[in-house]
Amino acid sequence: MLAASGLAACGAGGQAPKTEALPAGFSLKDENGLGFQVGLPQGWRESDRTAQGVTFSDGASGVVLVAFDQAISSNLDDAGRHALLDLTQGGGLSRVTESNKTVDGRPAKRFDGSFGAGGGVQEMDAVITLSGDRVWSLVLVGPTERVQADQKPFAGMLQSFHVKGVQASAAPKAAAGLPAPTFPALSSVPLRNHPVVLNFFATWCVDCQTELPLLRDRAAADRGRYAVLLIDAQETQPGSVAAYLKNLGVSFPVAYDSDGKIAASYGLPGVPTSYFLDSKHVLRTAAVGKLDAERLQAGLKAAGAA
Repeated sequence: MLAASGLAACGAGGQAPKTEALPAGFSLKDENGLGFQVGLPQGWRESDRTAQGVTFSDGASGVVLVAFDQAISSNLDDAGRHALLDLTQGGGLSRVTESNKTVDGRPAKRFDGSFGAGGGVQEMDAVITLSGDRVWSLVLVGPTERVQADQKPFAGMLQSFHVKGVQASAAPKAAAGLPAPTFPALSSVPLRNHPVVLNFFATWCVDCQTELPLLRDRAAADRGRYAVLLIDAQETQPGSVAAYLKNLGVSFPVAYDSDGKIAASYGLPGVPTSYFLDSKHVLRTAAVGKLDAERLQAGLKAAGAA
């Protein structure tokens, strides 16, 4: 397993994050065909990967590691403590607090504390769970202020994390000028033979909270010239999503992509992302990241909706 001390150094100015986000869907698999998928908050990118894990960076000094290794025990407490020793290169955590959690429907242990790294001290928030004979670690690490600032995006990554058996996936089907990948909610979208805006969002996404009201107000002003379909990215509690949208005053129809298949078919780079389809459901353009009025206008124009 990768050492968290090395990851902290990487996030604080080592290897620069790659420019592309990790595609939605399975990002890594081992010799037994186990893989994981995770939703990346806006601004986070893959910064490193090895045979045993993937590291993500927030572009500052915050780092999240998703790693797996052979479990030494089927007992979560024992496996978790052993994983912590690996993550801290045998040093363990000081001021550690433990709590129980559930991740991907599995019991998990959460460990919060600090450890020595590179002559200094780093904070660690580690969530560890078991899947078969594998121990999975999702670890937020960095300076204290960075770890505190990244709690919300880390919570979103924990919520969207899935472990599954994987197969080689086909290349994303979505491309400008080609028919958009279809799914039941798109086939039955209101306002047939009208352009469609597909908006991938998540309740933990900060930028979505300002983007969705913008879509709401613009669609109301345009009075039925196009349809808007929201796609909830990998969350599993429709009730909480409905309450979230009601609080924002948003009443667009919602498709729930709990298994990530819709996101995978579009090659979703992260949330928020909007895809603009013309009246024949041909993809005309996409906007990755938060929409503003100018980007929304450009997308609608490309789709023949403005």
